[in-house]
Amino acid sequence: MPDGTAEVRGASPRIGLPRRPDACAANHQHLPVIDEQERAMRTQERLRAIRAAGTDVAAMLKPPLYRSVEEQGSRTLYTAHYRPTEGLVTYYWPGESWQQSFGDFTPGSRTVTLGRAS
Repeated sequence: MPDGTAEVRGASPRIGLPRRPDACAANHQHLPVIDEQERAMRTQERLRAIRAAGTDVAAMLKPPLYRSVEEQGSRTLYTAHYRPTEGLVTYYWPGESWQQSFGDFTPGSRTVTLGRAS
């Protein structure tokens, strides 16, 4: 945002365009989730961990934020660090990253083997 603060905007037919007070998002953008979803996805635990990690990408590529192929429920496909004022985004996987720019977008693809958390 122009004043240096951050917020997350979600989009869903069921919940509209909710506004979040910080730049953190994890699995379910509507809270609270039902107990069954919480047990399977650990949304609250992951949200606390992402808030504690801040901009520490290494922490985001480890449990509980990174969900490996061995775990039940959804897996982590990538972690992204968006920097809209700079026009940049960097996508992260364990051992690999890919930066893109709005001003100098380079089409391409990546093949990533999803595996164990580091």
